[in-house]
Amino acid sequence: MQRPSDSVFVRRPARVLGPLALSAALLLSGLAGCAAEPGAEPQAGGGADAANAAAEGAGSDAGSGWLEVAGDHLCADEESVSIAADEASAVLTGPCGTVRVDGARVQANIESAETVEVGGEGATILGDAWGTATVTAPGVSLNVTEVEEFTTSAPGTTLTNQRVGSVRIDGQGAVLNGVEATSAVLNGDGATVLLSGSLGSLEIHGNGNSVSWVGGAESAAVDAGSGNTLDRRG
Repeated sequence: MQRPSDSVFVRRPARVLGPLALSAALLLSGLAGCAAEPGAEPQAGGGADAANAAAEGAGSDAGSGWLEVAGDHLCADEESVSIAADEASAVLTGPCGTVRVDGARVQANIESAETVEVGGEGATILGDAWGTATVTAPGVSLNVTEVEEFTTSAPGTTLTNQRVGSVRIDGQGAVLNGVEATSAVLNGDGATVLLSGSLGSLEIHGNGNSVSWVGGAESAAVDAGSGNTLDRRG
């Protein structure tokens, strides 16, 4: 940033001003005072500093530590990111920390994140490797290669993946379409769980759920609901 050069002061012998010179000096002093009044244009150095400070603050949730984005972004290590704008389209690369998706109908690709929280309805999100994923809004669709822990409390959630650790479905009408899962707890009704690989353990407390898997658990350890269909293949 360019700043005004430092002024050079030269001490000169004091002299007495004549009437005309004194009047001119007073006039200049008055003009200088006006320039310093509120509403005047800022000095070059101060204005640039203020602009830079404003630019650094823009795009962040004030005082929250979240960086708000609405487009492509490279995460710093464990950086917290928020996608709050409706219908935003964003690609997040790098090792994100917590990613919060609050905008409705967001389309995003989140490569890597410790935590993904989806609170915007109708979001469609792709990903590679996530730690935990939590869905609290209806009609969310996730396609993630690997998730360690997945929870949904909203209706109409769809998760497509290769491997998921623990699954907890509290919402209605969820769909899990993947390869393998370590565990699944179904508290909601009308879920469809279709795995082409193994399921470590299964608990069902809701009604009208359908679960199909290959290898692993022989059956549900708990089936406290009604109308549930279990199909263990192989």
